[in-house]
Amino acid sequence: MFEHIMVAFDNSNQAQKALDKAFQIAEFHHSFVELISVVLIPDYAATIDEVEEMIGDGKRFYQAIHERYAAEAKARDIKFASKVLQGHIGESIVNYANDNALDLIVMGSYGRSAISRLLMGSVSNYVVRHARCPVMVVKE
Repeated sequence: MFEHIMVAFDNSNQAQKALDKAFQIAEFHHSFVELISVVLIPDYAATIDEVEEMIGDGKRFYQAIHERYAAEAKARDIKFASKVLQGHIGESIVNYANDNALDLIVMGSYGRSAISRLLMGSVSNYVVRHARCPVMVVKE
């Protein structure tokens, strides 16, 4: 049923819980899990070099984390890959999911208040509304 599962991952406690849930589903369905992190590019930057530096820093930050979870997936006999994208977080997740025929997106929820969601928006809300595949939002 779920052959290709994507986990939207920002290394928060909620994202780690979402990854654990995705691993549980993958073990049951013998699924392929793809761990996706997004480096947010600022709307305004002084120079291209500043943007490139931020992207490089973000990729280095996530690389070690992704390698740790790749080892865990291997130990659990789960097919696994990871990727670091760049751009607007919600849009990047949805575009990647829609372009790669995913069966399920698993992600954490920050549990923001209604006022905070109204003012700032919510990545999980954006993904739920725009993704073509089912989305599982793992709460604390």
